[in-house]
Amino acid sequence: SVPMSKLLVSVGVLCLLGSAAYSQEVVKVTMKDGDLGFKEMTVKGETRFNIENAGTNDHAFEIEGEIGGQEFEVASRVLKPGQSSVVIVKLPPGTYDAYCPVDDHREKGMAAKLTFAGD
Repeated sequence: SVPMSKLLVSVGVLCLLGSAAYSQEVVKVTMKDGDLGFKEMTVKGETRFNIENAGTNDHAFEIEGEIGGQEFEVASRVLKPGQSSVVIVKLPPGTYDAYCPVDDHREKGMAAKLTFAGD
């Protein structure tokens, strides 16, 4: 069998310099142990996820799904308690899985549905 190739999605994790002339939705995600911070969310266009680990364990924020039959995943770095990170992503309209990929945190409830609406 041929392994499903992963589609690499470019993710900006650096600060955007200058004033952005385009609109960018900004969403705060506060992760706690057993809770990703939301269960369902709909965003539009390019979205900046300001991610904070308010739990007592290490956590990360990952989005995965399929675009044109290709699987992809986008993830923050693993955050220690109190740390923050930024993930900026724009995905085609559709519903994707968001979760914490650390250990079995996804199975313990750190999972959500993330819908990208059209621009």
